[in-house]
Amino acid sequence: MDIVGALPVGSILRGEKYEYHVVSVLGQGTFGITYKARVVLEGSLGSLDSETFVAVKEFFMREFNARQDERVMTGADSSLFQYYRSSFKKEAENISKLKCPQIVKVMECFEQNGTVYYVMEYINGQNFDDYIRSHDSLRYNLNDLFDAVEYIHDRKMLHLDIKPSNIIRLPDGHLKLIDFGLSKQFDKDGNPESSSTIGLGTVGFAPIEQANYCREDGFQPTIDIYALGATLYKVHTHENPPSATSLFNDGFPVDYLINKVKLSQKLVDVLQKAMSPRKIDRYQTVAELRNAYQEFVDSLVKTDMDSSNSAGASKKTKYDYPLIDGREMTLQEKKNFRARERRAAAKNNTEVKLVESESSEKKVIDNNNASGTVIHNENGKETTLGCIIGLLVFAAIFVLLWWLGGNIVHFINNL
Repeated sequence: MDIVGALPVGSILRGEKYEYHVVSVLGQGTFGITYKARVVLEGSLGSLDSETFVAVKEFFMREFNARQDERVMTGADSSLFQYYRSSFKKEAENISKLKCPQIVKVMECFEQNGTVYYVMEYINGQNFDDYIRSHDSLRYNLNDLFDAVEYIHDRKMLHLDIKPSNIIRLPDGHLKLIDFGLSKQFDKDGNPESSSTIGLGTVGFAPIEQANYCREDGFQPTIDIYALGATLYKVHTHENPPSATSLFNDGFPVDYLINKVKLSQKLVDVLQKAMSPRKIDRYQTVAELRNAYQEFVDSLVKTDMDSSNSAGASKKTKYDYPLIDGREMTLQEKKNFRARERRAAAKNNTEVKLVESESSEKKVIDNNNASGTVIHNENGKETTLGCIIGLLVFAAIFVLLWWLGGNIVHFINNL
């Protein structure tokens, strides 16, 4: 999607504590443009550039606003702009209260150029939707995502737009939930703190009731649980999930997922329950969905172990690569892992042979064979029983001849 109305690179935004110099545009949604910016430290006597980067989100309604120089223009009727700008500012305040490692952090919020900005941590990672498309048949550690959604639900907040494109995958494999533009905060009694309506969400990831929500419906975690199920659907099929209306009219595509996509029955059962058109039929908490999904993951581990055992212990044909900080090994790391496995096996085999050799050298073989059976002493030197006996016989004959010779000489002299 083309970027419309963005600030030019090099623009300077002045927050309450720091200056932010725009480096690039990261993306644009319906209600905002997100920039990558470098932090500049301001002092009483001057400024200091840094190599610290942040993400700055600007409130800019793509279909409503225009820009004159750097200022955002609203047209004749600015009431709609003011209403959504207030919601945008509230979004920043709500996110700033969330202190969870799996959720993007907000630093500050300020006004400039006739609109509102808020500053977030810059996450050096990859959009999870892009990552899924470029990696086949991988198993993802999704506990970070479950943790993030469970955390906000415990604080009476709904995200309302959970999907792979609103998740960032870090280089170490961990996940962070971003874009709280549609999020809604509820009070302890389950009433929304701001307007009585909620955003429509994204087709395929939003249940039917999200479009028909009214204030009396209260706090409904099952809306986000449906979106989590749809996210799992995208993760395992690499396809966008069908719309909630399609599921309601045509049913869940069980046969297609099992026979065409080749998903297991256990996984399909999890997806079908999480994405049920009737909210009462879904998992009611994130913990319930997490546990059901974990049972599926555990079944995969058991299957791998059974396959490995059936292949035979003497010949390892399949490597069970361990995760590194929650992520799958890269191709190079897999090669290194296999090399270490082979070296360890070779070393172990050599040690076994040495032990067997040393043991055999300490044994006496055919000790009763006096005609030349080899005897090994502990120093590895060899001798033969035959040689020993031969030497003894030779010595005896020598002594006998010496004795006879002496007696014969003595007899002759006496004559």
